[in-house]
Amino acid sequence: MKYRSDFVTNSSSSSFLIAFKERPQFDEDTLIHYPFLKSYPDILKLILDTEGDSWSETRKAEIFNSEEEWTDLFKEEFLYGDLKTLDQLFAQDEYLKRSYERGLKAFEQGFKLARKRIDNSDTTLMNLLSNICEDNEMTKCLEED
Repeated sequence: MKYRSDFVTNSSSSSFLIAFKERPQFDEDTLIHYPFLKSYPDILKLILDTEGDSWSETRKAEIFNSEEEWTDLFKEEFLYGDLKTLDQLFAQDEYLKRSYERGLKAFEQGFKLARKRIDNSDTTLMNLLSNICEDNEMTKCLEED
Protein backbone atom coordinates (compact mmCIF):
# COMPACT_ATOMS: atom_id res chain seq x y z
CA MET A 1 0.00 0.00 0.00
CA LYS A 2 1.31 3.46 -0.85
CA TYR A 3 1.42 6.06 1.90
CA ARG A 4 1.72 9.79 1.50
CA SER A 5 4.18 11.45 3.81
CA ASP A 6 3.78 14.99 2.47
CA PHE A 7 0.93 17.47 2.81
CA VAL A 8 -2.47 15.88 2.10
CA THR A 9 -5.43 17.89 0.84
CA ASN A 10 -9.01 17.08 0.03
CA SER A 11 -9.33 16.10 -3.60
CA SER A 12 -11.02 18.58 -5.89
CA SER A 13 -12.05 15.90 -8.37
CA SER A 14 -13.94 12.64 -8.59
CA SER A 15 -12.79 9.43 -10.23
CA PHE A 16 -15.03 7.07 -12.13
CA LEU A 17 -14.52 3.54 -13.38
CA ILE A 18 -16.96 2.99 -16.22
CA ALA A 19 -17.71 -0.30 -17.97
CA PHE A 20 -19.09 0.24 -21.46
CA LYS A 21 -19.90 -1.68 -24.60
CA GLU A 22 -19.52 -0.56 -28.15
CA ARG A 23 -22.84 0.16 -29.81
CA PRO A 24 -24.01 -2.91 -31.69
CA GLN A 25 -24.80 -2.58 -35.36
CA PHE A 26 -28.50 -1.88 -35.88
CA ASP A 27 -30.41 -2.27 -39.10
CA GLU A 28 -31.75 0.88 -40.76
CA ASP A 29 -35.36 0.17 -39.72
CA THR A 30 -34.39 0.02 -36.04
CA LEU A 31 -32.47 3.30 -36.31
CA ILE A 32 -35.47 4.97 -37.97
CA HIS A 33 -37.70 3.93 -35.06
CA TYR A 34 -35.11 4.63 -32.36
CA PRO A 35 -32.88 7.45 -33.65
CA PHE A 36 -31.28 8.05 -30.24
CA LEU A 37 -29.37 4.79 -30.76
CA LYS A 38 -27.23 6.57 -33.37
CA SER A 39 -25.90 9.21 -31.00
CA TYR A 40 -25.66 7.33 -27.70
CA PRO A 41 -22.08 6.05 -28.17
CA ASP A 42 -20.97 9.42 -29.53
CA ILE A 43 -22.21 11.15 -26.37
CA LEU A 44 -20.34 8.70 -24.14
CA LYS A 45 -17.17 9.08 -26.25
CA LEU A 46 -17.44 12.86 -26.02
CA ILE A 47 -17.72 12.69 -22.23
CA LEU A 48 -14.81 10.26 -21.95
CA ASP A 49 -12.63 12.39 -24.27
CA THR A 50 -13.42 15.72 -22.57
CA GLU A 51 -10.51 17.48 -20.88
CA GLY A 52 -10.68 20.58 -18.75
CA ASP A 53 -8.70 23.78 -18.99
CA SER A 54 -5.21 23.94 -17.54
CA TRP A 55 -6.60 24.73 -14.06
CA SER A 56 -9.13 21.89 -14.17
CA GLU A 57 -8.57 18.34 -12.93
CA THR A 58 -10.90 16.94 -15.62
CA ARG A 59 -8.83 14.50 -17.68
CA LYS A 60 -9.43 12.42 -20.79
CA ALA A 61 -10.39 8.87 -19.83
CA GLU A 62 -7.93 6.02 -19.95
CA ILE A 63 -9.48 3.18 -21.95
CA PHE A 64 -8.75 -0.49 -21.24
CA ASN A 65 -9.72 -2.92 -24.00
CA SER A 66 -8.60 -6.19 -22.42
CA GLU A 67 -7.90 -8.01 -19.17
CA GLU A 68 -4.20 -7.81 -20.06
CA GLU A 69 -4.27 -4.00 -20.25
CA TRP A 70 -6.19 -3.87 -16.96
CA THR A 71 -3.67 -6.18 -15.26
CA ASP A 72 -0.75 -4.14 -16.64
CA LEU A 73 -2.23 -0.99 -15.10
CA PHE A 74 -2.23 -2.55 -11.64
CA LYS A 75 1.29 -3.87 -12.06
CA GLU A 76 2.64 -0.51 -13.27
CA GLU A 77 0.83 1.72 -10.77
CA PHE A 78 0.78 -0.32 -7.58
CA LEU A 79 3.67 -2.81 -7.51
CA TYR A 80 6.77 -1.28 -5.96
CA GLY A 81 9.29 -1.98 -3.22
CA ASP A 82 8.54 -5.31 -1.54
CA LEU A 83 5.31 -5.75 -3.51
CA LYS A 84 6.32 -8.00 -6.39
CA THR A 85 3.01 -9.69 -7.27
CA LEU A 86 -0.65 -8.76 -7.46
CA ASP A 87 -1.39 -11.39 -4.81
CA GLN A 88 0.91 -9.55 -2.39
CA LEU A 89 -0.74 -6.25 -3.27
CA PHE A 90 -4.27 -7.59 -2.82
CA ALA A 91 -3.37 -9.19 0.51
CA GLN A 92 -2.60 -5.65 1.75
CA ASP A 93 -5.27 -3.65 -0.07
CA GLU A 94 -8.82 -5.00 -0.25
CA TYR A 95 -10.09 -1.92 -2.12
CA LEU A 96 -7.65 -2.45 -5.01
CA LYS A 97 -8.50 -6.16 -5.05
CA ARG A 98 -12.23 -5.38 -5.41
CA SER A 99 -11.54 -2.81 -8.11
CA TYR A 100 -9.39 -5.26 -10.06
CA GLU A 101 -11.98 -8.03 -9.75
CA ARG A 102 -14.82 -5.71 -10.85
CA GLY A 103 -12.83 -4.90 -13.96
CA LEU A 104 -12.18 -8.56 -14.74
CA LYS A 105 -15.86 -9.38 -14.32
CA ALA A 106 -16.80 -6.53 -16.68
CA PHE A 107 -14.44 -7.89 -19.35
CA GLU A 108 -16.01 -11.34 -18.96
CA GLN A 109 -19.40 -9.69 -19.66
CA GLY A 110 -18.14 -8.09 -22.88
CA PHE A 111 -17.44 -4.58 -21.55
CA LYS A 112 -14.43 -2.33 -21.99
CA LEU A 113 -13.27 -0.09 -19.12
CA ALA A 114 -12.67 3.64 -18.85
CA ARG A 115 -11.03 5.40 -15.93
CA LYS A 116 -12.13 9.04 -15.85
CA ARG A 117 -11.31 11.95 -13.53
CA ILE A 118 -13.68 14.94 -13.41
CA ASP A 119 -13.09 18.21 -11.58
CA ASN A 120 -15.72 18.70 -8.87
CA SER A 121 -16.55 22.13 -10.31
CA ASP A 122 -17.57 20.46 -13.59
CA THR A 123 -20.99 19.42 -12.30
CA THR A 124 -22.61 19.25 -15.73
CA LEU A 125 -20.11 16.70 -17.02
CA MET A 126 -20.30 14.75 -13.75
CA ASN A 127 -24.10 14.64 -13.91
CA LEU A 128 -24.09 13.57 -17.56
CA LEU A 129 -21.69 10.74 -16.83
CA SER A 130 -23.65 9.62 -13.78
CA ASN A 131 -26.90 9.58 -15.75
CA ILE A 132 -25.44 7.74 -18.75
CA CYS A 133 -23.77 5.19 -16.50
CA GLU A 134 -26.87 4.17 -14.63
CA ASP A 135 -26.73 0.40 -14.63
CA ASN A 136 -27.97 -0.79 -18.02
CA GLU A 137 -26.92 -3.15 -20.79
CA MET A 138 -24.43 -0.73 -22.39
CA THR A 139 -22.80 1.17 -19.50
CA LYS A 140 -22.19 0.70 -15.78
CA CYS A 141 -20.42 2.87 -13.26
CA LEU A 142 -18.34 0.35 -11.33
CA GLU A 143 -16.75 2.90 -8.97
CA GLU A 144 -17.12 6.54 -8.12
CA ASP A 145 -15.08 8.38 -5.53
